[in-house]
Amino acid sequence: MRVRHVSVTKLFGVFDHEIPLRDDERITIIHGLNGVGKTIVLRMIEEMLTGQVDLIGTVPYERFELRLDDESTLRVEASGGRNARRLVFRRVSAAGQQEVSGDHVSFDFDKERPSPAHAAPWLSQLRHDVDVRLLHIDRHVRIEVATPVVDGELSSARLMPIVDDYSREIARTIEAKRSEYAGISQELDQSFPARILSRNGLAPYSLAELRRRLAGLGEKHDKLSSLGILSPAEILRDVPEEIDSSTLNTLSIYVKDTEKKLGSFDDLASKIDALMDLVNSRFRFKRFAVRRGRGFVFIADTGRDVPVAALSSGEQHELVMLYELLFKTKPDTLVLIDEPEISLHLAWQQQFLDDLEKVVRLAKIDVLVATHSPDIIGRHWDWTVSLEGPHE
Repeated sequence: MRVRHVSVTKLFGVFDHEIPLRDDERITIIHGLNGVGKTIVLRMIEEMLTGQVDLIGTVPYERFELRLDDESTLRVEASGGRNARRLVFRRVSAAGQQEVSGDHVSFDFDKERPSPAHAAPWLSQLRHDVDVRLLHIDRHVRIEVATPVVDGELSSARLMPIVDDYSREIARTIEAKRSEYAGISQELDQSFPARILSRNGLAPYSLAELRRRLAGLGEKHDKLSSLGILSPAEILRDVPEEIDSSTLNTLSIYVKDTEKKLGSFDDLASKIDALMDLVNSRFRFKRFAVRRGRGFVFIADTGRDVPVAALSSGEQHELVMLYELLFKTKPDTLVLIDEPEISLHLAWQQQFLDDLEKVVRLAKIDVLVATHSPDIIGRHWDWTVSLEGPHE
């Protein structure tokens, strides 16, 4: 389920904001002067969909709504002052905006502070159905890893680059996909002789179509090799201009089998390809690649390996952000990005939305960006929603 519209009434007692999310590009940009509540809106969206009530319970506003793609609306109404705050969570249907029977929960925030999701099963289910992620572009590039001592207890922690962690993760992902590929190959290879004899009612390809598909398989295998997924290997890429019908039938089955085998890598390959392309468009004096068994590798223009520690924080941030969007975010997730310009130099700011558009198409996610940088927006002003102050 996807969020289609966000609105807040009397934010800070002043601002009324309406934010329709773009369905075509799936990227919406909110901009405005400091103080109109861009960051607050993003964090309220995250809280509404993750079960938190820190801001929802304390920031001054009257009503906050998320309209979903089933036309129902998730609404929270706030009343009372600082020390007498009351919150009412409702779900209203599309037809006449009538409240769905039993779909509301209310409590005195300062006295009870319960989890709304625990108090209302329908709200908990919605949060299971609607995924959200607040992405910190300037997040730390290191994670803490505890080191065990001999008696089994944990000693002091050490800091490890997140890039190293994700490098090992992508290596494991490749091996898991190769195991799936091996299983498909074994199954098809075992039944190959029987399928040649029976033909299974399948019409063979024409010679021209067979040659076209063989060439495509050769290119696909080369691509998978360049992406570090498969090792280089000899593969049938063409046949003579004249072959007998029996050979044509056998090779047609071979092609269909090989397409199915290599097809198991399609999603992973497209994401690795995009990651390498986008990262290498940013990096200078070095090249980024993915290798089976090693994960991420960085190679200087001189040909020498570059350790992760030698990458700038900006380069690590960029790689982490792209990896998380491509590999760690489920389709239809609403990704919230607050002021990406903070950690990007000017040239990267100007590329940001074009790169993000490629990621969105591939990962099939929705993105809401808050910014006041015209360099981030660039040529995409038609994607923007202006958050303005009260009209006099």
